Amino acid sequence: MESRPLSESDVVAEGRAVVLAWPTPQEVQATLQLWKRPYVNRTARFPFQPDASDVSTWFLLRFGIGVPYRATLAIRFRPDGRWLGTIGWTGWDPQTRRVWVGDLALDYGTLKAVARQFPASYAGVAVDAVTALTDYLFGSMGVETVETFIAEANVLAQRVALRAGFREVRRFLCPVSDGPPVPAVAFRKTRSGTDADGSGAPGVGGKQQHPGGMR
Repeated sequence: MESRPLSESDVVAEGRAVVLAWPTPQEVQATLQLWKRPYVNRTARFPFQPDASDVSTWFLLRFGIGVPYRATLAIRFRPDGRWLGTIGWTGWDPQTRRVWVGDLALDYGTLKAVARQFPASYAGVAVDAVTALTDYLFGSMGVETVETFIAEANVLAQRVALRAGFREVRRFLCPVSDGPPVPAVAFRKTRSGTDADGSGAPGVGGKQQHPGGMR
């Protein structure tokens, strides 16, 4: 396997109505602004929260030197390339062929503007993007197991995971850096479609810090 199994173009993967791509500088700035919005911050806790003083370091970790072990992609509307939000992965291990997906955040304003153009019986941008990303990870990066974890209170994100083919594997208390542990749900999706060995998510009260999740 190559050390950097990435698309030669900016487009990494395609879904039914979205494409996932390496973000432009403008999309990076839009990402920073999106992640500061209250409706995103209430339901998301990112492993590396950027601020004005560490944007350059964050940019390198999320969009540069960390690839392919971690990356954040732009979600674009397939018909016209309009930016819709972000999704990504972290903790890619070429030995175990396991990776975590997360950083899923959508710009609701743009979603409303393009909603009438969605195909019939469309599952939604979130499901489409998660499915496209996991297909890419399985097909192009040789991943066998994709993990994520979601706050127990975030029922909508849990529905997205289930509709994208994930299965719930465990409920646990997730440590966070800025407060008490948060009740969370671990999900898993495998390339074979069968469950793995059950490792990767601590039981209730566990102290393992997960590398990333959809929240």
